Amino acid sequence: MPEIAILDSLEAIDACAQDWRALQARTPEATGFQSYAWCRTWVAACRQRGHAATPRVIALRVAGRLVMLWPLMVERRFGARIARWIGEPITPYGDVLAEPGPQREVWIARAAAVMRGWDDVDLVHLGRLRDDGVLARSGAAPGVPAGAVAMAPQVPLPRRDPPCTKSRRRRLRLLARDFADDGPPQVEAVPAGAAARDAVRAALGLKAAWLAQRGLVSAGLSHPVVAPFLEEAAAAGDLAVHRLRVGPRAIAYDLGLSAGPVYRSLVGSFDPAYARYAPGHAMTAALLHHLSGQGAALYDFLPPDDTYKTRWATGRMPVRGRVLVLTARGRAAAFALVTLRGVAKRLYRRLPGGLRRLTARRRPAARVAPSGLVIPAS
Repeated sequence: MPEIAILDSLEAIDACAQDWRALQARTPEATGFQSYAWCRTWVAACRQRGHAATPRVIALRVAGRLVMLWPLMVERRFGARIARWIGEPITPYGDVLAEPGPQREVWIARAAAVMRGWDDVDLVHLGRLRDDGVLARSGAAPGVPAGAVAMAPQVPLPRRDPPCTKSRRRRLRLLARDFADDGPPQVEAVPAGAAARDAVRAALGLKAAWLAQRGLVSAGLSHPVVAPFLEEAAAAGDLAVHRLRVGPRAIAYDLGLSAGPVYRSLVGSFDPAYARYAPGHAMTAALLHHLSGQGAALYDFLPPDDTYKTRWATGRMPVRGRVLVLTARGRAAAFALVTLRGVAKRLYRRLPGGLRRLTARRRPAARVAPSGLVIPAS
């Protein structure tokens, strides 16, 4: 008979570290975003920042062996208590870890029964489920489908560079010509520790400036825990940090996660001083070549399928969401979280650029650290 425990503190998560890592290694569908390192770092960052999010990790054991783990956290949003994946809104994929085998559906159903009995939760939001994930494949995911289907563009590696527009080819030639004395652009992996932490600060600072210039708002990057979380993950070596250098100049960055043979690009940014050289395009081309040499088999751009991603990609992975409504308040929160939020985002994108920039400036002001890191206001 399966035994279920709830890990509801950092200490409980730490006590499960060895079994958690072992289960991740036995889960073929694992993306890295349900790993012990990813989840533990997020919970610790929430505690350090005073963010009110309580871990609610369902750990299911059979004969003492951890066979399934469901990493959730509970926080208040839209006037309701919502359980969702640890690390949201920066976690791009949600799923459970589970040993392969015919018992998966039984374990998932058992965990879902526990969720339905939670009297301090109004809604369980299971967003960002890949079609090739554990929950999607099992057919036993609780709740009902919710929200539009997103697509994650991806590129099998190794591969030749895809067709490039004349404009981008011209810009790359300019980059090679204008900085010929410094040699060709080179991608380098930033080592863990203080160097990686500083690189994350620089990358996020550039990204924040780019968003502000265009009047855009990132729900993930504006979250008060995300910046310190990514810094800590990079310093610990759990987040891959790459930068594109031309001589002494770092002109672009990519923050990502490697899980087995798959690299997933989480945040990309570039120095606007070099915009005429298409540094983002140059970074992607160089990083694909670099990762191929490191033995990577797939480059995942993550959702959504923006145009700049689909120009590189040769495949797409559907990503869906589900909600398990537990109370009337949870039903209202689900409507706000899935339907109203989606409508608001579409309307915001249709605003003229000047009006978007004005709207973005009315959000709580950010302060800029001396290092260049933009730290969102709490």
